[in-house]
Amino acid sequence: MRIISQDGTIDMPYEQVIIMRHDKSIYLMEHLTEDVEIAKYSTEEKADEAMEELRVAYMRHNLVKMGQTPPDGIDKKITMGLSGVFHFPAKEELEWHMEVISFLEAVQKGMEDNIYNFCKDGKCSQCGNCCSNLLPMSRKEVDTIRRYIRKNHIKECKHLLPTANRTYDMTCPFLDTDKSCEKCRIYPVRPEICKQFICDNEQRAKHNRALLGQTRQIIDVRSEFFNET
Repeated sequence: MRIISQDGTIDMPYEQVIIMRHDKSIYLMEHLTEDVEIAKYSTEEKADEAMEELRVAYMRHNLVKMGQTPPDGIDKKITMGLSGVFHFPAKEELEWHMEVISFLEAVQKGMEDNIYNFCKDGKCSQCGNCCSNLLPMSRKEVDTIRRYIRKNHIKECKHLLPTANRTYDMTCPFLDTDKSCEKCRIYPVRPEICKQFICDNEQRAKHNRALLGQTRQIIDVRSEFFNET
């Protein structure tokens, strides 16, 4: 995610810098041998709120990278991070976005059992949150998918930014998060678990997942189809 200073003159990658609040100001630490002030507020409390908004924006940015769409009812003014950019707000624009915090807390609570209802009006929202790299599949399903990706020249989707240390992408390699709908690149031949699983009912979701897990082998999708180990 990119961070833009309050006056718009500095653009930096959040994952590669250190940001710190001191008194009423927020600094980019040790930039070209000295700290640089990137935002200033009227009180320490407002500076703390700006820092918290930055953290929330980064959390939302990561959720969106996983395929989650903003929930209905969230104000357009509080979507910082969704585009991959956080601009430190001016003093008069700084607000405490409790709607976002409440939403994130609800998501965290709902995911304690790895299942959270992302459906809209009882139907799949196509958010992609259930699209895991580890899925129960039969050999027949694996062979069908393999033929399909060869015939249609399906390419692997990657969801992590390059890092110095190796990281492993646990999102399905067929989930195209650049699209707002029809995100699955193999939708016509998707495995049975993807057809049956829906998160609107926790017990049904658990049942379907357990049932298919008993009759199918858990497959590392990225490794199986793209030889990534």
